[in-house]
Amino acid sequence: ESHIEAAVVEAQDLPPAEQQKARQRYQQFRDLPPAEQQRLREGFHKYQSLPPEQREQLRERWQDMTPEQRQKNQQLLEKAAFQRANCFMRIKQPAEEVAAYREKAMKGYEQFLTLFTNSPLASKALNGKGQVQLELGQRDEAVKAYDQAAALAPVYMLIAMIRSLHDCSGGAVA
Repeated sequence: ESHIEAAVVEAQDLPPAEQQKARQRYQQFRDLPPAEQQRLREGFHKYQSLPPEQREQLRERWQDMTPEQRQKNQQLLEKAAFQRANCFMRIKQPAEEVAAYREKAMKGYEQFLTLFTNSPLASKALNGKGQVQLELGQRDEAVKAYDQAAALAPVYMLIAMIRSLHDCSGGAVA
């Protein structure tokens, strides 16, 4: 893709720390599902189609933000992405659309975990992903998600143990 090659050439003029950030962001992009990559490409093309003055205004607003404002913006985005997936997980009506909402929840949790790998909400997202996978009949994948959640937050270890007891006892936990 020619725009990637152009970005690589342009990145060679950046300081080493900025080059590393660019490589990390590119890898994050490559790890996204194809549909999310396409959504981001469309957003980028939309940005590129803005008049130069408008693009400059957006850049200036971002540059005018203090590091604290940028961090707060990132935290809000992180929480919003998590809550979006959670909302899709909790929708129970209309019954004929619940499966579609669970698929949206799954995609939301996966996107969240890709974008916010080190988030304090990652264990909750993995637990939610496991719940969705169980509802969708993906038991093995759910167990993996629960195990990952337990590795991040010990409280989920207890949940995993209870589920294991439930499975071993044929559904009856004393």
